Amino acid sequence: MSKTATLPPKPKLSLLPTVRSFSTRKKPRRARNSFFLQALVQQVRHQDRLGLFQHTSDSAILQLFLTNEGETLDSRSRISAFYGAVAAEIERITGKQKQLFINLNSSDLGSVLIFCDRLLVLSDLLRNVNCFQFAAIEQLRDRGETEINSALNKTYRYFEF
Repeated sequence: MSKTATLPPKPKLSLLPTVRSFSTRKKPRRARNSFFLQALVQQVRHQDRLGLFQHTSDSAILQLFLTNEGETLDSRSRISAFYGAVAAEIERITGKQKQLFINLNSSDLGSVLIFCDRLLVLSDLLRNVNCFQFAAIEQLRDRGETEINSALNKTYRYFEF
């Protein structure tokens, strides 16, 4: 007499409920294939203490830097986010610690210093600080990438990678 146990049949997978995403919020879209623009959006979200830009798309955040009649950031926030993104990209590419110093005064003048370790890689004198805006996103991206490239040229002269 053989003892064989019969197993109950397995349930069919089609009878199981389908899994759906219940999130009604759309994820913000990524910036336009530029590491600098992505870092700029991250800087704006990082500086947002009230959470206003948490679920805003990247393109809407980038529109805040353009010279249009819509909503804009104040000049100090724009400058801080722009040069913070430049410094973050320098740190990401080189792997060296960055330090960012921004000095803005009330007479529309300012200066920006970015150090990579102990090396001064970027020094900018800003005039007419209240008009720190760009005509197009491409102009914003180009200005940021030229600042990054000039800083990286100095960095590569003094550090071994």
